[in-house]
Amino acid sequence: MKRIFLCCLIIFSNSTIGQIILSNDTTVCGTQNIDLYAISASVDSLVTDDTYTQNIDLGFDFGFYGISYNKMLISSNGYVTFDTTLSGGYSPWAINMAIPNPGVEPENAIMVTWQDTDPGVAGAIYFGSYGAAPNRVFVVTWCGLAMFSCNNLIYTSQLRLFEGSNKIEM
Repeated sequence: MKRIFLCCLIIFSNSTIGQIILSNDTTVCGTQNIDLYAISASVDSLVTDDTYTQNIDLGFDFGFYGISYNKMLISSNGYVTFDTTLSGGYSPWAINMAIPNPGVEPENAIMVTWQDTDPGVAGAIYFGSYGAAPNRVFVVTWCGLAMFSCNNLIYTSQLRLFEGSNKIEM
């Protein structure tokens, strides 16, 4: 019961300053078993709709489609991209064509749940690495974000990138 209360407190908190610190891995969400990994992470200052973060250092090299990357951008719209030339810029939310589509953003991206969210209304985006080389994991958590135009609908998701194996978990 304590775990459920703590998880609800984290998910429904409007604070954008703080940390996620849990003692054990936690399972939430009714009939689905979804494990949220217990980490202490940075809270991103991304509270603007449809925006990318500045460049974020992964802390290790990650192979994506045969190219090694050590930096990425996080989108407020539920995805990440390795195209760091877009740092701090506009992050598209509309899905108007099939992806990938060369020359059309977002490119070189991991689409966790590409959708139009508004972190300026509710929620926070947490990110950070944990573990020791050569087995580190970079985690991004979109936590309690309001959906754009439907602010009463709240979205939470997590992405994990694994050093060495280049495994992607969502």
